[in-house]
Amino acid sequence: DIETLEILCNDEEQNNDTCAEARNIISKLSELECNIMCYMWGNILERMNNVNKLFQSEGLILKTVTEHMDSLCEFVKVVHKDFDTYEKDALRLAELLRYKSDGGISYRRTSGRKIKRKPQFDEEGEDHHFSPQEKFKTQTFIAVCDSLITEISKRTEAYHCAMNDSEFIFHYEEDNVSKKRAAAAKLVQKYSKDLKKKLENEIIHFHEHIKQTVNDASNVIEAMKTVLSSGCFPNVVIALHIYLSMPCTVCEGERSFSKLTRIKDEKRTTVGQERLNALSIIAIEWELARKMDFSNLIREFASYKARKFFLYSFS
Repeated sequence: DIETLEILCNDEEQNNDTCAEARNIISKLSELECNIMCYMWGNILERMNNVNKLFQSEGLILKTVTEHMDSLCEFVKVVHKDFDTYEKDALRLAELLRYKSDGGISYRRTSGRKIKRKPQFDEEGEDHHFSPQEKFKTQTFIAVCDSLITEISKRTEAYHCAMNDSEFIFHYEEDNVSKKRAAAAKLVQKYSKDLKKKLENEIIHFHEHIKQTVNDASNVIEAMKTVLSSGCFPNVVIALHIYLSMPCTVCEGERSFSKLTRIKDEKRTTVGQERLNALSIIAIEWELARKMDFSNLIREFASYKARKFFLYSFS
């Protein structure tokens, strides 16, 4: 909030460092380039935050993740082409801050000595000098968007590769049998310890059975559940378990590392690996741990440590 920053600048009770930092922030916000980047990153990070919250929800599958990653990449591409809109918003904020230079609001380094490059003997024409707006747009705004699109595309491609290995299970309308066998053989080779070669025949039988039993496209999932619960397609069930149990994000792993900093402090430097794993699980699953009844465990532990022994039983 600009008004809050101005109050901090004029507040005599604040120390000099706080006032100087508030003035520095106001000065940065008065620059047109900073305003444009603030608006751009504000919109992009708001979308990313909502997508990340969705990715941490329960019951999420890879297909949903890839769809949202694709849409997020397309959103950044729209931002990439929408420089004029962000420039207008930045101009409005700059006018609100009453920042004027040479009679108007402009980009930094609008005037200065132009550096001329000596042309080579085989070059024709004059060098093109970009205006401050064009220079900022091409070298900063578009460069940041391109880098972000590249990174999102890399992650989306990794999700697509993981999903494509098991996607053939749901394509029961596919008539190319050799394609099904090739996809099943590839999945068996990847998870050789869990799946058997029988998956090639099971997937063909499974799809033919689904075609015979499903009359409406909306009942496909329920029909698959009913057929798979019969126990006739064990390898298909295992393949589905692998697909549905694939982690969509690494948030759980990162969360476990952040918990370790709280558990293994300077007072627990000699704790063993087994006990550290147990404490980590209790700390991560604290909601489930609070619902458990430990009275029998405490009583059993107390009996092992007790020094008194009953010579007679009073029953």
